[in-house]
Amino acid sequence: MLLPEPPIAPSHHAVRIASGSLYLSRELCDLYLPNIGAIALLNRDSGVFLLPLPSASAGGMLLKIRNAHGDRVAHALEFLRVLGIDADTPELSFEVRWIPEIAGLLLAGLDASKSSPEPTQYAY
Repeated sequence: MLLPEPPIAPSHHAVRIASGSLYLSRELCDLYLPNIGAIALLNRDSGVFLLPLPSASAGGMLLKIRNAHGDRVAHALEFLRVLGIDADTPELSFEVRWIPEIAGLLLAGLDASKSSPEPTQYAY
């Protein structure tokens, strides 16, 4: 199954990390992960990437529907612990950027080579 090519330009979408889970908005999923039910997280080149998996049977983490709006959540505590993010770490937010060479989203600022992540700061 071929996925449509997502936009390369910055989208100003973010992934929130809280309580050992990744929280993705419906808008982010519609844009970058249409009809995707599972994801994989990859620690590569000091960056953390979120990769869409074409089928839940491919393994990875289930991308569960969180609410009636269609926001999604994926439990990733084991992966996050390796990065120094535990269930009791305060909520973090990382802007995402599509990387065509890896066919996935880069979580900007979540540097796997550092002991503490640098979240994107937003003024809401």
